[in-house]
Amino acid sequence: MRIGIVSRPSSRRLGRKGGVVTIPPGDFQFGDGPPISLPSRTTVLAHGARFLFPETLGDQARVVLFAGTDLKDFAWHGGEFHGHVFDPDRRKNSWEPNVSARAIEVLTTEPGGTRDLLFRDLRAEGVGGAVVGVHGLARRGSESEVEAYAERISLEGCVFLRCGKFMWDSPCTSAMAATARSWCATTSSSSATRPRTRR
Repeated sequence: MRIGIVSRPSSRRLGRKGGVVTIPPGDFQFGDGPPISLPSRTTVLAHGARFLFPETLGDQARVVLFAGTDLKDFAWHGGEFHGHVFDPDRRKNSWEPNVSARAIEVLTTEPGGTRDLLFRDLRAEGVGGAVVGVHGLARRGSESEVEAYAERISLEGCVFLRCGKFMWDSPCTSAMAATARSWCATTSSSSATRPRTRR
């Protein structure tokens, strides 16, 4: 299946009923439109594909390229994501410091909603936020209590350079964070799995 990724394509869903989706090698330029939806029970093969964030993003801009909700039995193999994270050492920057850019973002809305996800051999450079963000569900009205975890999430063989949210005291933050509410990765990792939590 070939997907044409432009500023506002006619279809914003990657596949319809699961299965294997192949994104061919080549450059895919994104605009500031809504993210492309990811379905459950899908394997994405993106070796040789380069996903390009917009060249310019203004104050407080937020861009997500691919997104899923309550994703299950999903795998993404290969592909490169290229952005323009703010760098105070550069004289000119096309992204503002508070730009929030995400390559892949997964949200959870119910217990057992997000589980069994694999991200393998992804590459990224200059993404101003989480390259892969997988979030559990926080209990309403609380920032520390968990309503539902995202379970069994793995990153293998991924390399993320100069990625992360810009902070004034740390120009380019690249770290892997694991919290009770969310699990996200913005750094290279050989393997990372969120184990099942019994309540």
